[in-house]
Amino acid sequence: MRLPSLTSLRAFEAAARLGSFKRAAEELSVTPAAVSQQIRALEDDLGEELFRRAGRNLALTDIGSAYAPGLADGFARILEATANARAGMQPRSRLRVSMLASFAFGWLNTRLPDFRRRYPDIDILVDANPRNADIRRGEADMAIRYGVGAVIDGLQSEPFLEEDLYPVCSPALVNGPTPLRRLKDIDDHPLIHDLLNHPGEPWNAWAPWFALAGIDRPPPPGPSYTETILINQAAIQGQGIAIGRSALVDDALTQGLLVRPFEIVRPADYAYWIIMTPSTAETRAATTFRDWLLEMADEAAGGGRAAPRTQ
Repeated sequence: MRLPSLTSLRAFEAAARLGSFKRAAEELSVTPAAVSQQIRALEDDLGEELFRRAGRNLALTDIGSAYAPGLADGFARILEATANARAGMQPRSRLRVSMLASFAFGWLNTRLPDFRRRYPDIDILVDANPRNADIRRGEADMAIRYGVGAVIDGLQSEPFLEEDLYPVCSPALVNGPTPLRRLKDIDDHPLIHDLLNHPGEPWNAWAPWFALAGIDRPPPPGPSYTETILINQAAIQGQGIAIGRSALVDDALTQGLLVRPFEIVRPADYAYWIIMTPSTAETRAATTFRDWLLEMADEAAGGGRAAPRTQ
């Protein structure tokens, strides 16, 4: 594929990042007119407008907004690779991975040191922005998504980690002055609720679990949160009993911060999926991280969970 002029690309990336032709010109040591001319040439090459110009006001078009992040990332990688080459160093790889903060905090972070030790030349950038990054627009290289399926046109996806759902609480509740030993003891303790429970995965809520356990009444209100991280932390602090998602509470169970007061388990309908573009899937960094994720998931499955189901 024929690439546009590197000079035009540099002019556009600087103007998009700085929001000004004048500031871009100062950074590139050229005149504002030269920056404007290079961007016009790039727009002619692409057949699309990249900026809306109204007097001195400058704003990116939708095409420009989609184009700029990929160029910024590309120039950053070129600079990094050049610096490494000049220093005689082995080039480093960088992989930006988009995911939910709950997954990053509850599952990935405790395992990442193992990846960094084994692959010191690959930098994993964890993007836990609540707004899902669009990997087709270059906002991230890879995504880890939670759902019943993640088949998206033009993207490569595969499931790698399943979950079980079960109640969890602090050991202090089980062994405290009001022991939590039998199912009927649940009446003596608050229930922690998820305010943003997804309608497609109702088993994260207490009402379906009550039905599964044969408790013929609605669950009482209790402490409520919109983030899984806060729900799990509230359970660790002894605020009540929560519905635990195995991928996000297994570490706390292993450390003794949480316990399972009952043996009733329900497999989640959702799973975690690895998603990336076909071109990214061919890179060593993505392949290495993907294989490592599968290895970590296999270790987690040693606790009795089945391999991921495709749907």
